[in-house]
Amino acid sequence: MESLNDILFFPYNVESLPQLTSKPPNPSFVLEGQNITFLWSYTLDGTFLFARIINITGGGRLITSRLGGSATLRPSNKRFRADILDSQARLTILGVQGSDQGTYEFSLTSSSGTIDHTVEEIVECKLLQFRSEGL
Repeated sequence: MESLNDILFFPYNVESLPQLTSKPPNPSFVLEGQNITFLWSYTLDGTFLFARIINITGGGRLITSRLGGSATLRPSNKRFRADILDSQARLTILGVQGSDQGTYEFSLTSSSGTIDHTVEEIVECKLLQFRSEGL
């Protein structure tokens, strides 16, 4: 007859779910014309399978992705720089424009689970300053 210990014994290691250890503030504010960087750091206890960064506001437009051990896909927009590594993902937008405002999502899938995080980017417009001569 089997004991309770035999019934509850797991013959394999249970992997921990991926965990975000740091993420960008939400919302994130940036002055138009300045650069902004979103940084997500995470821990994995399993095999890296897939990660992506998308612009949800832009209809789910893919900015970058990485599949398994391959290199990070370069963004098509030349003002966007992105890297997805084994422990962090980074998106930098150079010379932010009003049209960049929106919600960005980072998603990572490993053999032990999936993590997602969204951040809203709010672009603050520059105030035009006029110089009056003779006043």
